[in-house]
Amino acid sequence: MNNYIQVKIHTPEGIYLETECVEISSRNILGEFNILPFHTNYITNINDNLKIITKEGVISEIPVQMGVLRFEENIVDVYLVLSPILAPTDR
Repeated sequence: MNNYIQVKIHTPEGIYLETECVEISSRNILGEFNILPFHTNYITNINDNLKIITKEGVISEIPVQMGVLRFEENIVDVYLVLSPILAPTDR
């Protein structure tokens, strides 16, 4: 039995990331949430950075403008609009 979550992150441009992780977390309107392997089925809007801890222990934070996360049968599909990185202004 695989103790990892399969993660696929989709953006309007295509697949942003596809990996396995041990934990994924973010925030929704009710607050922070974490998803671990074998979590109950879950779907939510997300409105904060998406944090992923890979099976190798690497922590990735993905800036999120808005998105939807769906967890089912140990698979997470995330549909995101990434936050733009603001360029410095010449003031």
